[in-house]
Amino acid sequence: MEKLTENRERWAGVAIAALMPVALTWFACILVTSFIYLLTASAPVLEDITWSDTLHFGTSTWLLSVGATLRIGVARLSLIPLALTAVTWWLSLRSAKRALISTWEDVAVYTVVSALFAALLGFIDLEGTFLISAVIGAALLGFTASIVAWWRSAPVPLSWWGYVERGWKFARPMLLGALICASVVFLVALIVSFKRVGAIYEAYSAHWAGNIGITFVQLLYLPIVVVWALSFISGAPIQVGEGTGFSPFYTSAAPLPGIPVFGALPSASIPLYFLPIVLVVVGAVSAWWALRPQVIEDSPLEIDGDDNVVVLSESSSPLTFRERAINAGIGLALVFIALACAGALASGALGSGRMYEVGVNAPLFALLATAELALGLFAVLFLTRNRHAKDQD
Repeated sequence: MEKLTENRERWAGVAIAALMPVALTWFACILVTSFIYLLTASAPVLEDITWSDTLHFGTSTWLLSVGATLRIGVARLSLIPLALTAVTWWLSLRSAKRALISTWEDVAVYTVVSALFAALLGFIDLEGTFLISAVIGAALLGFTASIVAWWRSAPVPLSWWGYVERGWKFARPMLLGALICASVVFLVALIVSFKRVGAIYEAYSAHWAGNIGITFVQLLYLPIVVVWALSFISGAPIQVGEGTGFSPFYTSAAPLPGIPVFGALPSASIPLYFLPIVLVVVGAVSAWWALRPQVIEDSPLEIDGDDNVVVLSESSSPLTFRERAINAGIGLALVFIALACAGALASGALGSGRMYEVGVNAPLFALLATAELALGLFAVLFLTRNRHAKDQD
């Protein structure tokens, strides 16, 4: 009986920890939409909007960040504001760490509370919000945050997790390098097309507050734009409406919505056939980084015959070429999964008609990017195989 009471108290604490981050980001959405409405309420286009509508719009914006679909007339919006999603997930992770998640029961409570919160918001969202996908998305958000918090603070209760950890040593630098390259490409595109982006802002003839609101909304979608830039680098086309395609090899454009960031898309075919080589280089550098000699803290030291200090590895014997190749292959599998998920999250609907198809072809994007990374990765593994063989001797 005492154990049951103790578990109930613990689960109540976990439930509160799960509720705090999602409620906080939802409330932040309400505050931001109310503030934007306060600054732009005098605009003629908003004359039919009331203060209560900001509550509904802010709620639907939060639900959109966890996977909801909004239907307004014939228009449909399912493109996720991933910046808001990332903030919510990060806060959920920190809250789960403080709650000391340590059992599958804790994870279940955390997941259910996150899903229930999304379900309850269905009473105050905009009419036309598809709620089921948001409930599933909120559950996944709570589940992954609680799992990561648990497994970071305690040994993972899975026998095969060691393979994932060894593969992650290769996957992490590849993903980080690809993210940096995509960000640089996006910034360069923004600088090159600065006049075109500025012209779209001027076309709105909006008050400074309206421009701030437009910029803020675009910032919510910034992670999606970075994923698109990475897809562009890999050679997989970006689709902004049915029948369009933007890649280093061709450009098939059509009239686009008046969103300033779309001004950074190439307006004509630009010969950038070399761009996929960037990911080959990232793969090669990642292999070098993962295979570099590491000084391990608190490792035993030994003095050789020439009075040189040698740091003894924690491993009793160096890895063979085959073992390194297997670990690299696992890392590439993790990269493929991560990129496929990113491509799926960075795609959706952004209007009506042909704008139902916006984003990237997730499987093609993940396949091309992973193949290019693998080319550089295994090239370095193969070229350094003799050096590692000598290390074993």
